[in-house]
Amino acid sequence: MRYAPLKERAPGRSLPTNLIRNQLLPHVAERRPGTQILDIRRAPAPYRSSWWLENLSLALDDGTVYHLVLKDLATTVPGSRTDQVKPRAVMNPDREPWVYQTLLEPSLDGSPPFWGTGFETDGGESCMFLERVEGVPLSEIGDFDAWLAAAEWLGEFHARFQGRPSPGGPLLHHDQSLHEWWFQRAVSYRGTEAFLGLESVHRRALQEALRTEPTVLHGEFFPSNILVEDQGGRYRIRPVDWEMASFGPPSWDLAALTSGEWSLRDRTQMILAYGRAAETAGSPIPPLDGLQRNVTACRMLLAIQWLGWGPSWVPPSPHRYDWLEDARSCAEEL
Repeated sequence: MRYAPLKERAPGRSLPTNLIRNQLLPHVAERRPGTQILDIRRAPAPYRSSWWLENLSLALDDGTVYHLVLKDLATTVPGSRTDQVKPRAVMNPDREPWVYQTLLEPSLDGSPPFWGTGFETDGGESCMFLERVEGVPLSEIGDFDAWLAAAEWLGEFHARFQGRPSPGGPLLHHDQSLHEWWFQRAVSYRGTEAFLGLESVHRRALQEALRTEPTVLHGEFFPSNILVEDQGGRYRIRPVDWEMASFGPPSWDLAALTSGEWSLRDRTQMILAYGRAAETAGSPIPPLDGLQRNVTACRMLLAIQWLGWGPSWVPPSPHRYDWLEDARSCAEEL
């Protein structure tokens, strides 16, 4: 794919339907040889993202209907300011399609089936097609069992890749240089006074996090990026939005899931659910106090990353939280 600068979609602008049809023809031919596309119905996707999303309903001449999501990998939603605050050093439009093609298995992990990528006409920016899956964001679910199910899913997913070399590709790698860069970026935006006493603790948090055996990470395992399908009392977890997929400490994803104003009891319950699932799947898990400390270290690193996104950026509502106070709170625990 061509690596183009991010841009904000102009109001009222959308990809021509004929262009979408042409991009989808080879994917339809692969799945339903000999069929033709009769109709494409389009609607804005109901869930918020920094990237432009559309729901597509594809009607074929044999009566088959496919429900897809089009995700524009180079164009952001008006007002999101993603093009201004997402550092190009960590953004790569090749990453998410690569993860779907290379690492994810819908039958195992509930991920949306990947159809393929396409290109826009005005400069060659890329877009991606996925099958639409059932579910609502975890952030909208009050049943704590759904949160425990997400923690269990995460433990099983991490266990599949732990103990193996990095898959490579365009994955981010959580190493010392990346997190030192995030800290300096946050300081440059917020001022040195805001981080008094935190730099040395940040170094300790980084050492603690990097002691663990790395694995493939979602990268932004926040509740708003986790779709949950209620299957009659059993929750199926379907993470989406893999733009920040990476290789690093497992507790990074667990820190994202348990971020926010949780009680110690509830956070501990999610950590325990994660540990049991990972251990059952064959992954070595430290004792609870060690795992909690590692999650706290990653929560601090995560808070610093949020503070480093941009000088005046306000996170979307699911992530609107006092991240500086969270960093200080984690520092006290460490």
